[in-house]
Amino acid sequence: MDARIKKINSPEEDELELKRIELAKSSELLAEKELELTTLRNSVLHFEHRYYRQVGIKYVELDEINAQIAVVGWAAPTKNERQRWWGKAHRLKEFFRRLGQGL
Repeated sequence: MDARIKKINSPEEDELELKRIELAKSSELLAEKELELTTLRNSVLHFEHRYYRQVGIKYVELDEINAQIAVVGWAAPTKNERQRWWGKAHRLKEFFRRLGQGL
């Protein structure tokens, strides 16, 4: 005859065992989610670095173009200056026309 004694757990012990199993599963899930979070954070950091390298250069180029536009804007003649230059050019043209007629 087999005289082994089988221990019978109380309901509290059964519940405790279930809670330990649930805790182990939750701990495993937490570790997986923490790893996933770290992976996503690294992906975002990688994206940010790539973005700043590529788009940042474009912003520098845009700033240079805007600076050049500003310089040209300062160098562009005003309406009064254009009228003065046109008047001088017109008078010079008339001078050479008369000079040519006199020859």
